[in-house]
Amino acid sequence: MPPSNLGGGRRPFLYSINPSYREIAVLSSHHLIYRLPGPGETDRVDSDPPDFPPVVFFEEAMYNAYRFIQSCFREPHPSEQGYSFKALVHCRLSYHQLLYALRYEQELWQYFEDNFRREWDVSRNAVTLRRRTPGIHNTFESNLTSAIRDQLEEIRVAHRSLRPLLGKLKNGGRAAVSMNGRNASTIVPAYYETTPDGQLLFSGERYPPFIFRVSYRETEKEAKEQIEQLFKMMGQKIVTVLHIKINYLSSEQRNAGSHHGGIVSIWNWTECNGRKEPSCDRKIFRSGTGNTRPGTVIIPIQDLLPFQYQTELPPRLADSVYIQLSHSFLSELLQNVEANYGE
Repeated sequence: MPPSNLGGGRRPFLYSINPSYREIAVLSSHHLIYRLPGPGETDRVDSDPPDFPPVVFFEEAMYNAYRFIQSCFREPHPSEQGYSFKALVHCRLSYHQLLYALRYEQELWQYFEDNFRREWDVSRNAVTLRRRTPGIHNTFESNLTSAIRDQLEEIRVAHRSLRPLLGKLKNGGRAAVSMNGRNASTIVPAYYETTPDGQLLFSGERYPPFIFRVSYRETEKEAKEQIEQLFKMMGQKIVTVLHIKINYLSSEQRNAGSHHGGIVSIWNWTECNGRKEPSCDRKIFRSGTGNTRPGTVIIPIQDLLPFQYQTELPPRLADSVYIQLSHSFLSELLQNVEANYGE
């Protein structure tokens, strides 16, 4: 057990916990959700409010998150209920405590880094952990990364004038993106943090201008909310988000011969009433019958660069040079992964 107060007992953590931060635990489906007592509920927090289980300290939310990760670590193939965990917590230090506890066990921490995507948002007092799905999810993600990297190299070779700018684009992998110049490993944790499935970093800039996400068990609505919050919290530090949604199929559906459908969305900034707002261009590239829908995803090279560097592009190349992902390519990639893993 790591040196923490996750679950009671000794309290050797760096921070003292204000005992007035108490929350109501709600069990809903496979999510554990926590909320703070509302106005006027102070006198009720030690009793059992109607329709709610017993009250727990907010530390227990992080303890349950820790145990959730541990259970996935022990069981390589968790049940349908073992893929996501959401908690609303009052204090960002509790999120920091969770990461501290995980780092105490190196093997568990490495498993967490390799297999979980996480979002932490102090503005909503929310931490969400999503377990990466082996097979389809990870393989699709790695192949998409390779395709983008290969096309960037082709552009660099073909256009000498773009080499200085493209030479500054680096693969950032799944590294956490944190807001406010803080990192979750420091004494004061970030106000906002997300771990994307892939990103392009620009040399000299802290934040990646380009991020992509691959969702499988995560619903499209959940992913949309997370991306909207990413733009809200990070602002124009983020230029473009590429999102691939692979429709989840139960084992019964897969055994019956159903196919994974696929949706691709490009998120970026557009002018609206004199100000920039995030917008989404969404297209289905593969139907649930396995048929490919016609179309191509175009990502202009300028949408991979921070806004302050886009003016350095030669005008004739700003819109004419781009990353191109055809629907047939995406569909074939999904079909191949589906055939190999069948998950």
